[in-house]
Amino acid sequence: MPTLTLHRGEALDGTPGDSTPALRLVSDDVIHVAVAGSHRTTRAGLRLLLEDQSDLTVTGEADSGHKAVELVRRTRPDVVLIDSGMPRALATTRRILDGSPRGHVSVLLLAADASVDRVLQALRAGARGLLAKGSPADELLRAVRVVARGDALLSPQLTRMLIARCLT
Repeated sequence: MPTLTLHRGEALDGTPGDSTPALRLVSDDVIHVAVAGSHRTTRAGLRLLLEDQSDLTVTGEADSGHKAVELVRRTRPDVVLIDSGMPRALATTRRILDGSPRGHVSVLLLAADASVDRVLQALRAGARGLLAKGSPADELLRAVRVVARGDALLSPQLTRMLIARCLT
C-alpha cells in the first residue's frame, strides 16, 4: 500500500538544500537510487526518468566521486547509478562498495566508451550492472530494478562484445 513520506529538499548537486519538507507518495517497495555524474544535464535527465516511475525515487545527485561517496553514506540508497565518464568512476565504485554493508548497495555504471577491458575493470570494481550510455530508457529502468534485487546485468551490446572476445 502506498504511503506518504516526508522528504527534505536537496540541491541538484547532492548537497543539502532547502530544508522545506515535501510530501511524496511512495510505495512500500520503492527502490532508492543515487545518481552520480559530472554533467548536470545528464544527472537531471536521469532524475526525471527515474522519478517518473512509481517504484523508484532519487535520494540525491553528486557531481564528483567524493560527493557520491558522501551521498551514499548519508542517504543509503539501494542503487547508485554512475556515469562512467565521471573522473575516477571505478575508484568511486570501489569506495562506495567498501564503505557499505555487504549487499546493501548495488552500483550500475553507464559507459560511453565500453571496451572489453573497461567492462572487466567495472566488474572487478564491483559494479553489478553496466549499460552502454545510449541504451533505451526502458533498458535503463529494467537494469536499475535488476541490480536493486541483487542480480547482475550487462546491456545486450556489451554482452555481444564479451561473447565475441571469448570466441576469438
